[in-house]
Amino acid sequence: MAEINVGIMGCGGRMGRMLVAEMQGLAAPGRKLDDAFYDELTEVLIAADCGVELAERLATALRHRARREKLEDGPAAISALKGEILAVMSTYDRSLNLNRLGDNPRQNKIATSRLLG
Repeated sequence: MAEINVGIMGCGGRMGRMLVAEMQGLAAPGRKLDDAFYDELTEVLIAADCGVELAERLATALRHRARREKLEDGPAAISALKGEILAVMSTYDRSLNLNRLGDNPRQNKIATSRLLG
């Protein structure tokens, strides 16, 4: 079975455990890659706070990859999903750009983080 990492899916709390359980259901050996699989995957990704647009984009990319690579079941699809997620993440600038500070406060664009919970 494909390994599902709690740290990736969310916090270790109740919601995180529920999301991991949902992903493990998708990654069950013999799970067919039908429309229900992709619908459920999209719902799990949205619940994991990926956003609707990104969740649909990932599900569509995975569907195309599964056809292209002839993936047959949930574990193979979840492993491929990890690759799709990494591909999306690699396109974003994740650096903390503190060097952009200038004299004009309207042009200052500082990367910030907010922790909730």
